[in-house]
Amino acid sequence: MDGNKLYVPSVWRVLHTDYWSFLLLFSVIVTGFFVPAQPFLVLPLLVLLTVFNLLRVRLIRRTFETGSSTEARVVGRSFSRGLWTATYEFEVEDRTVKANDDYLSFRMPIEIGDRYPVVFDPQRPERAFLKPFFLPPNQRDLS
Repeated sequence: MDGNKLYVPSVWRVLHTDYWSFLLLFSVIVTGFFVPAQPFLVLPLLVLLTVFNLLRVRLIRRTFETGSSTEARVVGRSFSRGLWTATYEFEVEDRTVKANDDYLSFRMPIEIGDRYPVVFDPQRPERAFLKPFFLPPNQRDLS
């Protein structure tokens, strides 16, 4: 892998980091318990949740794989019921793009004004992810 290639998080890392991917996985597991009781009602829901989760994980991994990278500045952060939301801005082709991500974490080790690398889809720059959160914990530099 050359120095210009971007890190692509594993499926496990995405499921462990991205709030929505984890919530969909949890929903699939919980829904699976009800299949024996109501298979004709629950099975389509189980399939639908699984497909949505696979699409979400693929979206994140593909953005890391084929997207562009730049530096973003954190402009907001909030916490609600186990969900951290980080809001950040970055420049793309002379325009400012504002995006946010939802993360699973006990604490959010970032502050407003901090700068971090962001990976984004060049066709839809609003589809962006802060790179350090998807790195393995021993490789993160959020200080």
